[in-house]
Amino acid sequence: GSVQMINDNINKIKDPHGILVYAFHWQKYLPENAVIDEHWITVNDGIEEPGGITISNDYHTDTEVFFLASGGILGKEYDVTCKIRYGVEVDDRTMKIIINNR
Repeated sequence: GSVQMINDNINKIKDPHGILVYAFHWQKYLPENAVIDEHWITVNDGIEEPGGITISNDYHTDTEVFFLASGGILGKEYDVTCKIRYGVEVDDRTMKIIINNR
């Protein structure tokens, strides 16, 4: 089924062993008829950390960016930032993923 993000400012809880699909829904932030041309996903401003979250299999549709998140250290929080380009404009949004046993 489709992955729904009710509120993209919401904190996500992830089990350290879970591999989950997350989505940034951009539709309400894009101008009419604009589509996503490129996307970039970074974790904690790109600062690498052993055992940190790994982002993979990311792709975008016209209005959404999907990715898999795996790993992460129990009790830590990770800021996942999605930057997009549509035409000459760029924008970014951030979600927080909290690593906890579910």
